[in-house]
Amino acid sequence: PHLETVRNMLKAVASDAKYRLKTDDDRANYVLPGLCLPKSLDPFLPFYQYALMNGTPEQRESAALGLGELVDLTSEASLRPFVIKITGPLIRIVGDRFPGGVKVAIL
Repeated sequence: PHLETVRNMLKAVASDAKYRLKTDDDRANYVLPGLCLPKSLDPFLPFYQYALMNGTPEQRESAALGLGELVDLTSEASLRPFVIKITGPLIRIVGDRFPGGVKVAIL
């Protein structure tokens, strides 16, 4: 149940901030300033990774979607230190026997 709560809170914060922007280009390229700080993804990654590797199929799908949302809301420079931590479990899931919904969420 916490996965959806965290995802919904991040979506709500980003949605509110995007709504205040003037152009569609600004909205499309919006990054959440708090996620662009050093080590800003540290609280989120273990949470999502655990759900990806050990959760039910629904939790795994939600975690994959949540990781995608984090990536969308974070700048490239801020993502660099986390690339291996993010992609490792995703590659493992694609290669293993996981439900199709989880794999689709990764893409």
